[in-house]
Amino acid sequence: MWNLRCGRGLAIVLGAVLAAGFAPTVGAQAVRAEIVYDANQLTPEQFQRLPDGAVIVARGKRFTAAELRARARRNTEAFRTGMATVKLPERPDTDALRARFLQDQKNKLNAANARVRAQFAPHHMNKVAAATPTPPSGPAVPEITEIVGTVRPGAALYIKGKNFGYGGDVLLKGLPQGIVPLPLDTNNYLFPWLSDGVAVVVPEITGINDTAASIQVNVTNGLGSMQKPVTFWAADVIVFNVDVALLSCSQDATENRCDNSHGSFFGLHTENTLIEADALGCDKWAFTLHNGWTVYSSSYFQGGLYGEAGSTFHPAVGSMHYEWQVCWRVPGAGPYSGNFARYGGHLDIIGHLGVPW
Repeated sequence: MWNLRCGRGLAIVLGAVLAAGFAPTVGAQAVRAEIVYDANQLTPEQFQRLPDGAVIVARGKRFTAAELRARARRNTEAFRTGMATVKLPERPDTDALRARFLQDQKNKLNAANARVRAQFAPHHMNKVAAATPTPPSGPAVPEITEIVGTVRPGAALYIKGKNFGYGGDVLLKGLPQGIVPLPLDTNNYLFPWLSDGVAVVVPEITGINDTAASIQVNVTNGLGSMQKPVTFWAADVIVFNVDVALLSCSQDATENRCDNSHGSFFGLHTENTLIEADALGCDKWAFTLHNGWTVYSSSYFQGGLYGEAGSTFHPAVGSMHYEWQVCWRVPGAGPYSGNFARYGGHLDIIGHLGVPW
């Protein structure tokens, strides 16, 4: 009973103390400790569940969860923007290279045509100065003795022979697209058809490679010559920034992309996470050319934010197949550093106009 009475008395005393206003003083002395999270102990899922005001220590520095999430969004957006607007650095000599090549081709063709026309011109002048000749008494079989000039698109040809009469047509045969008439060189001669020679021009023929062919002269009386064997030489063209094949793209960084849809090849690897280690990898690429296409020139670049990339991209001029790798490294300096390695390259090839590679 005493004990009970004593216990009741203690309860009454404590109640009096609390009523007297001593409780706030006791509560003020019990300060709640700030909760600080160690980044190394957080899983990605735990980090995402933290409130924006949560304090996180990473690499000895304090951040709020909101600050780190803002970094993550910034880096992700930069990565997407960088890949969506990929434009390989233009080599300053690309346009000049293209212009020089086309001008060189044109100069060579013009020089060759001038030599051919210089041989035909004297015969043409004799035709213009001479009186109207007497037609032959009967049909004669035409004969091609020589073809002066190279059979290629845009080329002037001088078909030498006899019994060509006073008109007809000249046919290029043996091409995949069938028989191709060779138009008379009327832009340079009033009389391009002579009884012993005809001046013609090869039209623009595309979509085929160099191939064996033949030329035949048919005269207006219906007789045709024997076909004269020739080689058709296709027009050359350079194609710039040819897409290549991606064999593998390393995924060791937080965000990784290898792109071959913007011309040649391009890679971007970014570290963008809470706890970052150095990211390492090698991307593998290849190309194989067909139908006579070969490498004309190539180039490579690399850069980044603290990241670097090295390449074995050194295809030889004239090659048709090549495999290479780009090994890269991005240092981890998080949280959400945004460090990246970027690289890219050009492949320019030469082949025949209209022929797939």
